[in-house]
Amino acid sequence: MSWIDLIKRAAPGNPAADHVVIGYATAGPGSGTPIALTATDQAGNVASLAHFVVPDYRLIAVRFITASPFVPSVGCRIMLVECQAGGGAGGGVATAATNSGAGGGGGGGAYSASWLAPSSASITCSVGAGGTGVSANTGNAGADTTWDTTVIVAKGGAGGLIDTITTIHIGGAGGAGGLAASGTGTMKSGGSAGGWGYAAAAATAISGQGGSSAFGGGGATVKSATSVGTVGQAYGGGGSGACAISGGASQTGGAGGIGFIRVWEFG
Repeated sequence: MSWIDLIKRAAPGNPAADHVVIGYATAGPGSGTPIALTATDQAGNVASLAHFVVPDYRLIAVRFITASPFVPSVGCRIMLVECQAGGGAGGGVATAATNSGAGGGGGGGAYSASWLAPSSASITCSVGAGGTGVSANTGNAGADTTWDTTVIVAKGGAGGLIDTITTIHIGGAGGAGGLAASGTGTMKSGGSAGGWGYAAAAATAISGQGGSSAFGGGGATVKSATSVGTVGQAYGGGGSGACAISGGASQTGGAGGIGFIRVWEFG
């Protein structure tokens, strides 16, 4: 390794054209004016090359994690770890009469994040899947997304409730969004609840919209048609409820959107 020995002296004037002076500033730029290595050009502009009191960080990589375990990049000193849980599936519709029915939308998954130093060379993590719809039944909940077991936990959204074809009525209830309070992390946001279904007449019904997550909306409603629900449109978005009119066949609610883990690595 080579070294440069800097000797303390009075601050020189600006250098000649096409020159740069490297200096050791006892009151450098930035919060708290930490000691810094600086460079000064011919116009007197000063650039900070490095601080010696507060370590500087640089972004090494941004990684979307799809499988466990996570292995930190070489040189990583701190990470911003973001966890988005899976969204719940929409509720299905069961045929039982000659009118209409509309399932509730699935709840959106919650979001949790924290700044963390790498705890080991291999870190266990799990990306929450979106809930799956079930014909003529309540939708399945979205799965939690976790980092290092319990260090960060984002809770999945609940499934929308089933509705049964019958006379004019309020349809299936929407599933609850993933609760921020039930997760762990320094930054948390809960998912939105799914919407209720509504059956207005034999040929008129609207299913519940999927609840939104921190990254966007859930599945769109199904209006006055016999159809399965719509899949959650964003990471962690809830699926919409199914819909059936005029005594149509049983239907399945839309699947919830998958969660994710995103890691910002700094060295």
